Amino acid sequence: MTIKFSCPHCKKALSVKDDYAGRRAACPACKTPVVVPAPVAKPADMEAFAAAALSDEPAAAAAAPQSQAKIEFTCTFCDEKVSVPADLAGKRTPCPECRRIVKVPDLKDDKPKDWREIDTRRPSAARPEPGAVLEGTWSTRDAGNVSAEALIEADAVPQFRRRLTWQQWVRRGFLAAVGVSVITFGAWVATRWVSEHRKSLFLARALAALDNKGSLSPGHTAELHRAVGDYYLAENNGEQARNQFVRARAAVLQGDAIPATERDWLLIDILLSQVELGGDKIDVTEGRRVKWDDMQKEFRQTSQNLRSPEARAIALRALTRQFIEKGLQAPTALASQFADDQPQLLPAIGLELLRAGKTELATSLAAQALAQLPNPKADEDKAKAPAPSLALIVLLVALRKDQDAAAIAPFPEGDVQPDTAILVGYVEGWARRGDIAMARKRANEARFPLDRFQALMAVAGVELDNGQTDDARKDLETCLQLADGELKEKVSSPWILFRLVRLSAQAGLGDKAIPVAKLISDVGLRGRAQLEILRHRLAESSTPADEALLQIVDKSTPAHALALEAIARHNTRTSGYTSAQKLVENWDPPEERPLGDIGVALGSQASGK
Repeated sequence: MTIKFSCPHCKKALSVKDDYAGRRAACPACKTPVVVPAPVAKPADMEAFAAAALSDEPAAAAAAPQSQAKIEFTCTFCDEKVSVPADLAGKRTPCPECRRIVKVPDLKDDKPKDWREIDTRRPSAARPEPGAVLEGTWSTRDAGNVSAEALIEADAVPQFRRRLTWQQWVRRGFLAAVGVSVITFGAWVATRWVSEHRKSLFLARALAALDNKGSLSPGHTAELHRAVGDYYLAENNGEQARNQFVRARAAVLQGDAIPATERDWLLIDILLSQVELGGDKIDVTEGRRVKWDDMQKEFRQTSQNLRSPEARAIALRALTRQFIEKGLQAPTALASQFADDQPQLLPAIGLELLRAGKTELATSLAAQALAQLPNPKADEDKAKAPAPSLALIVLLVALRKDQDAAAIAPFPEGDVQPDTAILVGYVEGWARRGDIAMARKRANEARFPLDRFQALMAVAGVELDNGQTDDARKDLETCLQLADGELKEKVSSPWILFRLVRLSAQAGLGDKAIPVAKLISDVGLRGRAQLEILRHRLAESSTPADEALLQIVDKSTPAHALALEAIARHNTRTSGYTSAQKLVENWDPPEERPLGDIGVALGSQASGK
């Protein structure tokens, strides 16, 4: 039905549905609030009304049998809809969902009210019941009342949430765990993709530099091939790693312009990387590693090109340590390549075996070295015979074979000053068998500063092997003061100063060793000594390194480019590739940047960033 009326303000004819009767609304024309009037009803049929009023029985709707009716309500525990037969009205029954006992509400009587059954009797002074109130209207009687909805909207009524069942908690927890797992896995996949992309990018740049022949020096080419081999080794690609190591060795052997000591150090680095390439049967079958028999050939081809006796001894001692850690036999066969140096190399290997507690093997090597010494009969021949090697004296004294040591190099009695090699050999031997106090006492009693310097350095080396770092620092600080003071420019062998710098870097005295490293006359060995300081400083730090650290290694040395590789690798591992990338791309000279590129690739590989 439609209500038609005119706006009392602007006289606009309006037409609305009868549902809006009694409500306030704004006039569409003048926007003034008006009240919609009630609709005018049609004239009532008075005869029908009178007949209905005088009827004896009220009209009643046919009701369905109570047994077929249903009562629907909400469970107060699990909030599920429940439907039960009407005969359970007002009783208690278990909820079909949560199995808890709930009360069934009473059955509502939908029968229409009979006006004749309503009790209209009231006290004479009673307040009349209010009639129906139109929606949207307000009366003076309701001035002090506030609806429940209004109180809830104003947060004036505390809200109480129903407690969840344990099944609902389990369901929600499971869904939350699944969501977190999906997000975490997605983040991991994205991170891995970015990491693999960055590694591939910088590796490709390094390989491109190797393909561009003539852009790198032979020394840098050899180091870049070796570093790329390390990358493939970490990726478990044994054959690719082997090819890179072979190319690195070839670059060293063809590089006549490489300084002799730098050449030996490049070969030592290749040799130590090749040790990690050997593997057991499973690794070989799956292509991750190479057979040990094949690697023995590679070791021989690399080590036989070492020129200086000092480099050979350093290489074999380092190899022996790695072989022992892998449960392999000591590489004594490699010492046989150098017939003249066997009396020195075999005891050097024996000292590493003794350090690992393999006394019987060390004793056997000492006996082999003794058997290879010349046995002059005449006094004149004894005077011309070469002095026994320092390593052999150390090993014999450390094994407490004092008679054998005295037979080849007796320690003089009284005030007679022993030769430097004999003094240092006995002092280090005493220290290695546990007599540190005697060793230091004999070292400090040395008459000449150079002898005292070398003897104390030998004691410090043993102390570092034993984990006595504080005692080693004290002795090394004395040696550093002698080297940069009283003995400045008087130490003839650059290898002695190199060993002092290397031991000082291991003991955490790298800063104090920097001036001594600059005193090393050999360019290649000086750069390697400075590189030792830089690498130990990076190993002790967990934060990105400043570019100023590159100044530790002289630019005139071949090891300067290796310093860039070390810092790029460290910075990528500790903070991501961004800072390392900026360092490499701004590097001058440009021909050294490929070493920085492979450093970023190796650092990203190690950290997964």
